[in-house]
Amino acid sequence: MVLVQPDGNLAVWSTGARTLLLRDATDQQVVEHLTARALADDGGTGDAVSGRRALRAARWAVGRARQGLQPRVQLPRWDDVAGTPGEHPGA
Repeated sequence: MVLVQPDGNLAVWSTGARTLLLRDATDQQVVEHLTARALADDGGTGDAVSGRRALRAARWAVGRARQGLQPRVQLPRWDDVAGTPGEHPGA
């Protein structure tokens, strides 16, 4: 899930691992991160259709976060995840 940090940067929260995968990131860094993860989860075929689909989904997720739109599942508040043990700082 893409979260907007209080300073306007973005973070990526893993609901499965319940940890931050990326923080203090730009929109482009999040798009690249999500696209790479989607392609890796797809078996790494790297075909053009999968790449375009992953890129479109990543841009959509960033856009929704920037618009303040929440997915149907409950997102954690930034204050609740900012100090999550095991977090992986962004670039």
